[in-house]
Amino acid sequence: MVITIRTRKMVSGSVNSLMKTIDDGFMPIISEEPGYIAYYVVDSGDG
Repeated sequence: MVITIRTRKMVSGSVNSLMKTIDDGFMPIISEEPGYIAYYVVDSGDG
C-alpha cells in the first residue's frame, strides 16, 4: 500500500480552479493505474 500526503498553500479563491485541473487532467490518468483506490482533496478553509 502506498499513501501520499501533500500540503499546499493556496491563494484565496483558487481551490475551484485546482479541482477542475485535477478532475480534467490528473484523475483520468491516475484512475487507470493498477491498485488505484481513491484521491482526496481537502479544503481546510484557509484558501
